[in-house]
Amino acid sequence: MAGARTSAPPWGMGALIAVHTAAVALLFMFAVGDPWQASLVKPPLAPSDLLSRLVWPGLFVLMAAGAVLVRAGASSFEDASGVLGLYFFQLLLALAWSWVFFEFRRPAAALTLLAAWAATLSLLMRDSRGYSDVASWLFAPALVWALLAGYVNLGVLTLN
Repeated sequence: MAGARTSAPPWGMGALIAVHTAAVALLFMFAVGDPWQASLVKPPLAPSDLLSRLVWPGLFVLMAAGAVLVRAGASSFEDASGVLGLYFFQLLLALAWSWVFFEFRRPAAALTLLAAWAATLSLLMRDSRGYSDVASWLFAPALVWALLAGYVNLGVLTLN
């Protein structure tokens, strides 16, 4: 039909999401140990630096897979744009938390960002269910990690 609009193939968006997510994950995976962070008193159950460096990339891979499933379950990119917008916004919040906590050394401000990240992940889980139940659950480990990070961040505030 002349003038009919076609949508981009889901794998194209999947490739974009995967490349973007891999770049973000590498920032966490290869971060150099920070003497300030090492000097902080942390609460019980705080994960080691090594564990954190191993977990972050895995979380980003799971979240990217969830975003790809959302796009695949949508009739068009426009149909999924709200959920994918939440996906990219939560990536931004995760990065912002890291910069504010580690680079600017502002645990109180970082805790606020963690709360926003956890809330955004909750919305992302809820809204992605309309496209894929599996996608929704792929965001759950990041939410658990954000809550654990909030616990550690709050512990750093109170113990130091």
